[in-house]
Amino acid sequence: RGYQTQRKNYYKSIETIRIRTLTTPVVQEWINRLAGRLSPKTVSNVNGLLMAALAMFAPELRINVTLPRKIPAQLYTPSDSDIKALLAAIDDDELYLAVLLAAFGPLRRGELCALESSDVHDNYITVNKCMVKDSNGIWHVQPRPKTDASFRTVDFPEFVIEHIPQKEGRIFDCNPDNITNRFHRTIQRNNLSPFRFHDLRHTCASLLLSSGISMKQIQIWLGHSTFATTADIYAHLDFTAQEESANAMSGMFSREPKEVQPA
Repeated sequence: RGYQTQRKNYYKSIETIRIRTLTTPVVQEWINRLAGRLSPKTVSNVNGLLMAALAMFAPELRINVTLPRKIPAQLYTPSDSDIKALLAAIDDDELYLAVLLAAFGPLRRGELCALESSDVHDNYITVNKCMVKDSNGIWHVQPRPKTDASFRTVDFPEFVIEHIPQKEGRIFDCNPDNITNRFHRTIQRNNLSPFRFHDLRHTCASLLLSSGISMKQIQIWLGHSTFATTADIYAHLDFTAQEESANAMSGMFSREPKEVQPA
């Protein structure tokens, strides 16, 4: 779906050019135009799709372009007061559990929406699938998580496990878009500090790092494919500013995450 969106939105100016007539100047000009309106990450993704296509269908071409410089991540890490205020404002049991799983897991929206009762074992939750949207905009559960590294087992605090309903099958009766919409409505309706649902994962990473968990273990906990991804995202985060939050909640993390192999 992402590739189809890219093709529809970003390739119009070069899609009629025959592959073997492409040159570095032509592609560089296209990249420069995209860089004027898109984020460096998006430009990199769009270029990556083109390079992959060229590698398959015209491996003899040698196209070398300069991509826009990446902008260091500017992360907002919800503090313990942010989390407490948010949880106090939620009057929806399903959203309440979703916030706990993201802030103390940290699970992605698609991962938590795909959870089933069979994935919960005592205080551990196994992540082995993900809810995704297809090209027709229909959500369905994919029998694999986002990446191979996303296969993992996460140790949760007891108070999170206690909020999981005792029922067979899927734990959530919603999709990731439902979670996002309900989350933002709660933020706006209660005049809370504005942040994204995904930022709850930053809270967990901050607490883990401040509690002495290694960056490598945090990579496993987050389900990132590479250590570089984790380091690039969190190297710019001011963990000192989160010390009070970390001290307040560090006791919730008693064991390190376990690495599991894909089934």
